[in-house]
Amino acid sequence: GLTNISAVQTQATLTLYAATGSAIASRTAVVPAGGLLQLNNVISFIRGLSPTQTNNLAGAVVITASQPLVAFATQIDNTSDDPSLQTGRSAGATQLLIPSATSVNQFRSFLVVQNIGSSAAQVRLRQRDTNGGLRGELIVSIPTNGFYSQDDIHASLALSSLFGPLEITSLNSMPLVATSRVYTVNSGTSGFFEGRDVSVASSSGVVPISQDNTAFRTNLGINNLGVTAADVQVNLYSPTGVLLGTTTVNVPAGGLRQLDNVNRTLTGAGGVSNTLGFIRLTSSQPLLGYSTVINN
Repeated sequence: GLTNISAVQTQATLTLYAATGSAIASRTAVVPAGGLLQLNNVISFIRGLSPTQTNNLAGAVVITASQPLVAFATQIDNTSDDPSLQTGRSAGATQLLIPSATSVNQFRSFLVVQNIGSSAAQVRLRQRDTNGGLRGELIVSIPTNGFYSQDDIHASLALSSLFGPLEITSLNSMPLVATSRVYTVNSGTSGFFEGRDVSVASSSGVVPISQDNTAFRTNLGINNLGVTAADVQVNLYSPTGVLLGTTTVNVPAGGLRQLDNVNRTLTGAGGVSNTLGFIRLTSSQPLLGYSTVINN
């Protein structure tokens, strides 16, 4: 999807790159002023093939245009029709964090790291457990315009049955973009964790939605990016701004704390709390927060 946020029609050039950094194909498309252009089966579109053509390849799409665009991709499981959304990035960073990578029970993490720099990137991957302990490390080289991908990143690190933050560092200052698709084996469902730029983390923030009813529940994740343990105040507010509940969570340095059924925890409900709202996090250390809204 390409959204033109300007008042002028623009022509966008889409280039499909292989993992090696070589260009597979390129094609242009016109995006109307203030409008949205959706390109179904985008790999087939760029290659000039029929939309029903099976390509049997994966690649990174780089978009350039004379007007500002907002881009997104919908990766759809062909069996379940489950759509997983990821937004485009206009710039990379040299230090990224995947808030949680997993190999617990039926869950796995598919990692992609793309080099958008001008030369090959030397990239260090570090998997930590929820207490911040280093559990695995891997250094890879990624050519310019290329990417590194693993459908089970923990298997590549010889790890299993754990979850926690995954640190991605460019050792030679080449900017990177990263995403991790969390999926359940044989279920046809998944969701994306985008690599977060560590440099913009702050000591306070808002998680926009937290829901608990008979249809949905919410888990809250809190990453501590600081060098010391952090006491994080967690407040749940209603859509009208009324405080529904509060607690304090201690998160180890470099670690992750996950609060399952967070609305019930914060409100003290013994069962379904029938609450919908947002969460505000406050701490003395830089942190990242996320919510997982789960269909029961």
